Amino acid sequence: MTTNNKQEPELSRRDFLLASAAAMMTASKTAFSSSAYPEYLAYDGLGLADLVRHKEVLTTELLEAAIARVEAIDPQ
Repeated sequence: MTTNNKQEPELSRRDFLLASAAAMMTASKTAFSSSAYPEYLAYDGLGLADLVRHKEVLTTELLEAAIARVEAIDPQ
């Protein structure tokens, strides 16, 4: 058994989450854009919070959009 002494650089939790989110967005953009909520793809979390704050969208609508997106990516 051989060991590799070369260590990979550690990612911060924030960088890991950003990279994961970016990968998920890339993988799911086609599937999600054909669903009922494509307009939310233009916003990040802060943008969506701002829409809620200004009563332009209901939290239940965002929840439904999130569920639809999860189901499009992983139907199980």
